[in-house]
Amino acid sequence: MIEKRVRDKLSEFSSALKEVDEKRFKKESELAVSYRNGEIEKHLQERQAVLAKIDGFWGTAFGGEGSPIAPLMNKTVDPKIARAITAFEVKFFTQEGKGIRKLVLTLRPNMYTEAGEISRTIDSEGNTTDIQEIKWKQGTEKVRKDSVFSLFTASDDMDPFFIQETFDAFDGLYQNPFI
Repeated sequence: MIEKRVRDKLSEFSSALKEVDEKRFKKESELAVSYRNGEIEKHLQERQAVLAKIDGFWGTAFGGEGSPIAPLMNKTVDPKIARAITAFEVKFFTQEGKGIRKLVLTLRPNMYTEAGEISRTIDSEGNTTDIQEIKWKQGTEKVRKDSVFSLFTASDDMDPFFIQETFDAFDGLYQNPFI
């Protein structure tokens, strides 16, 4: 049996390590937000201006074999909606010390959705702060449920893991569309 003083010392060390690790995580998060908000964001915006001139670029990138979104897409409806994407951007900014990501897509008319801009904004804790909903066409009720684009539908019962995973995939594609 371990002596009380040994248990106390182990507990003390464990608490100290936990505190140091929490400080490290906080600092790491601050640096990541600062870096993304500064240098990376400038680069992404410059590249976005060039890619915007290539007709059909984002629609092709979404459906590409190495796309991080491809595994999340259903095989019937989502590729057709993806081909209707005329513009795509992930905006990153800070608000009240939190990193905020906003996905923005522009769709041309297609057989499943109306044309227009759709977006969803989440904070670093995964909470939705704003949404500009996708406008589904009538008769698409069955197909929209398992669509990755349902992310752009306001719903109180949407799985937080789905939201985070999908945001990460969209952001991954935006940062590296040539994979």
